[in-house]
Amino acid sequence: VPTVDAEAAVDASFDTWSNVPNTFLDLAKAADDGLNHDLLDNIPADTSLCTFPGIFDIAALDPNADVIVGGWLPRGYFDCLTPGGGNFILGVTWTFIFVGPSGGPTDVNNDGYVDTALKEIYYNEAFLWVTSGSFFLGPFIDIESVSLHENGHAVDLGHFGGPPPPLKIHPDGRIFSPEAVMNPAYIGGDIRELFPIDEAGYYTLYAGGKGRVK
Repeated sequence: VPTVDAEAAVDASFDTWSNVPNTFLDLAKAADDGLNHDLLDNIPADTSLCTFPGIFDIAALDPNADVIVGGWLPRGYFDCLTPGGGNFILGVTWTFIFVGPSGGPTDVNNDGYVDTALKEIYYNEAFLWVTSGSFFLGPFIDIESVSLHENGHAVDLGHFGGPPPPLKIHPDGRIFSPEAVMNPAYIGGDIRELFPIDEAGYYTLYAGGKGRVK
């Protein structure tokens, strides 16, 4: 997939979250300054140990955005997240949090949520990524659909709905209950619109202020 097309698909997925009506989180794209701001994009130096070079260089990190999309990395990177992960992990979102003097996470505004410092997102280049033509249970992975899910993590939503693997397909073709962008697995096709349960989770965090109409 040409870089310009992949970038457009990722941008569209960010817009979907930002355009949820009556929410106050406006996502804006930062210009690329040509520097390498990624912290966890290094391929493990020793895949038998799966150490991530640079993970202790957080003090030197100078991000130019709160969410950094690091792009596509080789299968081995995802094998280090869990045994055989390169065969089934499409993407990963890393979350960095602020810590206080005691070493514990902070909640400065007392909203009941840990203060997030930074997100980094990476995708597995071992799969057949496309910007169109993906279909249910097919071999092609739609960039915008998976990016919409990962960017849900970027705005602090977790997984919900559906059984753990192995997945069971019901006679009506449904796997997850409820169906959502934030279901823990992708089953093919274009899933580029948020489900009500996704919007409900988003409202929990960011309701009020924008007044947009779909």
